[in-house]
Amino acid sequence: MSELDKKILTINSSEEITLEQSEKFKQITLEYYLRLQDFTSTYEFQSEQEEIQYFKYYKPQIVSELIFYYKVSKMLKRIPLSSKKSKKKYINRELKKIESFYDSNIELINYYRSENTHFDTIYFLRKNISTDIIPVSRLLDTDKNHTTNGSYIIARMLTNIKLNQFLEKEIVKLNERKKIVKKSKTPNSEIYWTAPKVALIEMLYALFSEGAINNGEIEIKKMVKEFEIFFNVRLNDPYRSFAEIKQRKKAPAQFIDSLKNRLIELIQKQDEIP
Repeated sequence: MSELDKKILTINSSEEITLEQSEKFKQITLEYYLRLQDFTSTYEFQSEQEEIQYFKYYKPQIVSELIFYYKVSKMLKRIPLSSKKSKKKYINRELKKIESFYDSNIELINYYRSENTHFDTIYFLRKNISTDIIPVSRLLDTDKNHTTNGSYIIARMLTNIKLNQFLEKEIVKLNERKKIVKKSKTPNSEIYWTAPKVALIEMLYALFSEGAINNGEIEIKKMVKEFEIFFNVRLNDPYRSFAEIKQRKKAPAQFIDSLKNRLIELIQKQDEIP
């Protein structure tokens, strides 16, 4: 799973998920899913407990990623572009679908979240597949060697956690755009950030850690909003971007290092002028 996370993180350069990105993520997770299917077809679990762990925890994680990016891709293709009202209506309809899923599967979801184990053999062993739990229509399209009564529902639950966050962010973005439009009634900034957005976030966090803005009495969230207005840019998810910056091994402060070098070069050139 960590290898899959790294691949997704590599493509997702700290920006919001675009249609192009979701299609790439879909392909990556599909490859991992197919590898799982091959694994399940040939591997013999050493015990029932090992099989339970696989279908209760590991496989649902991979499947949930595949479903998530499939659904995001589908939503980005279908979401109305005509007006903010129609976009909100579409998003709220999708949120209701998530709520309906929870209502329909509340028993298993509560069981899983409570970390119970007493029904694990029923929910997560292939030999106990039952039409009382899995609809016949889905069983007809599913190889019984690759699923259990509960694994797909858990995968959907994990998907919906991320999907709910994605949709809530979309609503926040719509509301933020409205606020920015209102603010734009005052004179607009004529300054545009043209370097990578992650570079601005790197500088923003540096200023924050130095306490250079408002004597350090300011939150990152507030700084992000002000920087967005001043530089005419959308930073989307600065916390994820900073997480990526922290993962850099050799040069975590790439942009700031570059600024320092450029400044030194400029000073040296100025000194050379008679």
